[in-house]
Amino acid sequence: MVKLKLLLLLTYFGVISLASAQEITPLSQKDSADYLVTLATEKINGDPQLATALLRRAYVHSVKARYRAGEGKVLFLEARLLGGDNKNQEAIDTFLKAARLFETLKDSTRAGRAYTGVAGIYNFKFLNYTKAYQYCNKAIELLQNDSVYLANALGTLASLHLRTGKFDDALELYKKDLDGQRKRNNLKGMCISLNNIATAYDHKKDYKTSIAYYEKAMEISRAIGDDGNTAHILLGLGPIFCELKDHQKAKQALDESLALSEKHSLFDKQVYALQGLGMESEHLGKMDQAVTYSLRAKKIVEQKHLHFIKGSIYKQLSCIYKKANKPVLALEYEQKYSQFQDSLAHQEKLALANLKIDEKNTTPPAQNNDTSDFRGGWMIALSMIILVPGMFFIFYKKRKEKESWSDAGVSADVFPQPEQRSTDEEPEATHNNEADQKEGHPETSETTLQHLEVINGEGIKLLALNNIWWFQKEGKNYHAFTETGNYRVRQNITELEQALPRSRFFRINRAVIINTEQMSNYSFWENHKYIIRMKDTKKSEFVISRNRLREMKETFQVIEGTEK
Repeated sequence: MVKLKLLLLLTYFGVISLASAQEITPLSQKDSADYLVTLATEKINGDPQLATALLRRAYVHSVKARYRAGEGKVLFLEARLLGGDNKNQEAIDTFLKAARLFETLKDSTRAGRAYTGVAGIYNFKFLNYTKAYQYCNKAIELLQNDSVYLANALGTLASLHLRTGKFDDALELYKKDLDGQRKRNNLKGMCISLNNIATAYDHKKDYKTSIAYYEKAMEISRAIGDDGNTAHILLGLGPIFCELKDHQKAKQALDESLALSEKHSLFDKQVYALQGLGMESEHLGKMDQAVTYSLRAKKIVEQKHLHFIKGSIYKQLSCIYKKANKPVLALEYEQKYSQFQDSLAHQEKLALANLKIDEKNTTPPAQNNDTSDFRGGWMIALSMIILVPGMFFIFYKKRKEKESWSDAGVSADVFPQPEQRSTDEEPEATHNNEADQKEGHPETSETTLQHLEVINGEGIKLLALNNIWWFQKEGKNYHAFTETGNYRVRQNITELEQALPRSRFFRINRAVIINTEQMSNYSFWENHKYIIRMKDTKKSEFVISRNRLREMKETFQVIEGTEK
């Protein structure tokens, strides 16, 4: 009996001890959110799927704890994941939500980092330098008191300077960054800075200095075993050797870059290496080889959804097929390039419209909310209740206006319709020279119109009409092309046609107006179409129909010769 009591007592104390040992104080919701965000940050590059799952859980803890900073951290990392997956517009939207949230919390460092992310996507992915400058300057303003993250923003600004022709400004920033990396003894940072300086000298066409900096960067990169950076540096060296006519070294550099990129599954660098090899083959006149390299690059782009490179691949294939005397394939890829640009512009327009409607929504894209369907349905129903009567009212008002104009003997169609400016496809214009002279082109416009307002990375610039080679529609935007680069214009192609002097400019098709003084020659192509060649260094070519060519000759009173 005594032994039984002793056994029961020992069992009781054992159970109590075990329970005490297993009792762990749980983390608070806020601490749990921060811990999960830290884990997700470590997994972003290696395991993005796990990082996404961790962020979803972190968001739940942040909402339960009303931890707004935690919500912002989740959004910031969500944006990085989206950018890594090339969902660029979604990444921009999410970065902006995070930035606005951090601004309300007076957290200038995290807001600045988010705006740097936005600037990077506009700069490197969308090539929208105006937007990139806007957000980069905002980031720099917010990061003045944080030297580490300020360096990232200044690096993006330097890249913008490089891409918009401000090479000396870019060099100044890159060299300051190199000094900072040396003080911190950051070898990888020094390697990147040296590579950037080399790129700037490359743009200045100082190839000797550029090669010297590339070689310094290569020395560090090989010493620390950074194959990814080595592949990137070789991508810079290849085109320089090609420019210096050292085609053997150019091919060697690009082949090594391609091998390293394939070894480490660096798909974007694989594409750039293949593009470089394609251009190298093109310069050597090996057109079949150039096509093979470019098609390999196209296959990787489509398989890995590298949308930010797709446009340049289509453009390259179009140029190669032109030189290979395969006009049908050249036209096919030119059309693909145009359609791709249109789809990008349309996607950005929709995303910006959605962002304006829901600027205050901070729920990350991957987060599921059980009540979202109910709220969404309620909002749609409310919108319909407001919208339908409004549409009936507008229709009724427009009808009354039309009737009133009809009663007064005036057609309502004489007033311009705003929808005409936003159409994707504009009909090919038919011209009546006498009517144009009387209505759209008064004599004074020929003598007074000498400049056009265009948009560059810094704002508005006045461009002399004499310096413009041609105007062309690219996606949803219209650009003026000159010897120094191209600039966006506010007018669409029809408005430009009506405003430009008829003594120099002529619209050859739906998307292009040329300065006839910059036209080199034209020749027959196929199916009643001709090719017009310009005087620029690339010998740019445009298609014109036989009827439009005849109208151009009549407009400029060309005396035609006869073949003998």
